[in-house]
This record gives sequence, structure tokens and C-alpha cells, in this order.
Amino acid sequence: MTYVSGRSLAFRYAIGVEAVGLDEIRKSENVALNAKIGLWAATPPVIDTSKPDDLLQHIGEFIIVTGIVKSIGDRKRRLYLNFGSNWAEDVTATVLKKGSSAYRCDVAVLQRLEGKRVGIRGIVEDAQGPLIRLIDEAQIDILGR
Repeated sequence: MTYVSGRSLAFRYAIGVEAVGLDEIRKSENVALNAKIGLWAATPPVIDTSKPDDLLQHIGEFIIVTGIVKSIGDRKRRLYLNFGSNWAEDVTATVLKKGSSAYRCDVAVLQRLEGKRVGIRGIVEDAQGPLIRLIDEAQIDILGR
């Protein structure tokens, strides 16, 4: 987990944090983000999924992306959250279902996100369009229920 309480000098990228701790971290980060203080003062940390070209300028960087999950690709080993109509160009989040890098939480929750507005966070990769790999529930916020 990366976080410095009360000083807004870090961002949330928690892996395996208990839900109680994660909720507190989410609240503190949201306060800092909305007030544009600490790390959140210098850069716009959130990019909408409707701007995949903007996201491609941040390859290799930690970023927060928000948008509506347009479709879900559910395969044997992977789950894909597609944020556009053309998965080869638009923003995608991917989840491994098995193995050492597998998603550590309930994949069934992700399988029900079609049509929901979410925020995802992670390192941006270029894989036929911007891609973020999800390995923990701390990387995703369901904004529209």
C-alpha cells in the first residue's frame, strides 16, 4: 500500500488491504484529490476512458481512469473490461483468473460491471490501445451502482 496519512503525499495503490482500512484510505485520498492538495495539486491524475489517446501519453505511469464499462470479455483465463466499442484501440482493463498474478478478489463482482461507471487505477500499458492490469479490488472503485 502506498499512502501517507493526512499529508496527501501519496496515492492509493493497495494490494490485499482489509476492507476497513481500504475505506479509510479511499476517503482520505478523495479529500486530497477533490481539494487538489499534495500530489494531487500538480497534475490531473484522472483521465476519462473516452480519451484513449490522452491515456497513451502516460504509458508506464500510474494513472486513474474513469468511464463506463461498455462490454465484458469473459474468457477461460482472463476477464476484460472494455471501455469502448473497439477493444483494439479503446481503454481495457484485464484480469487474470488463475496463476500467481491472478486477481485476488471476487471476479464475479467484475463480471457484473457492464454498464456501470467505474474508476480503475494502475500502470498504463500499450497493448493495442491503453491497458491496465487489475490484481486487487483496491484498484477499482464502482462509481455507479
